[in-house]
Amino acid sequence: MSGEGHDADVDPADEALRRRLGGAPPTSPAHDRAVLEAAARAGEAIAAARSARRRRWLLPLAAAVMLAVTLPWLIDPAGPPAPVVRGPASAVTPAAGAVLSAPPAAIRGPGIPGARSYVLIVRDAAARELWRSEPRSEPEFPVTGGLLGALPGEGTVLWTLSADTPAGPQERGPYWFRLEP
Repeated sequence: MSGEGHDADVDPADEALRRRLGGAPPTSPAHDRAVLEAAARAGEAIAAARSARRRRWLLPLAAAVMLAVTLPWLIDPAGPPAPVVRGPASAVTPAAGAVLSAPPAAIRGPGIPGARSYVLIVRDAAARELWRSEPRSEPEFPVTGGLLGALPGEGTVLWTLSADTPAGPQERGPYWFRLEP
């Protein structure tokens, strides 16, 4: 009967714990080893749960960082760049893309309303500057002297017209012609 009373006094949770610990007596080395192993497994489970909770925030954090980095590129507060105004082709001499057997008598670009002065910049096909005029009041430049000497005997000539206007500097071009003597 004393055995029955002993079984009746045992807490079911203690009995479940003893079963998980392998049923070893509470004072044996096997019991101590089982307790330490159970504690280690519990510690590993707790660490894994904490790690999973930390990793759960990793993806939203990475997305927020990517958005913060790329958003300024997607939404430019300055807006799109101002278009380059080339003006009507008929206002350009020689005509854009013309093939000439000799240098032109003059280079004329489109007039810009309100321009105070114009500067002609001539470049070779590699866009290296060959010649730059002094400011003039009209967008026409006779091809003489330094400009004539700067032109290649053969090849592509690029040119732009820079104007000083009340709204700030404005550039027209690039235009080009080809010299094929």
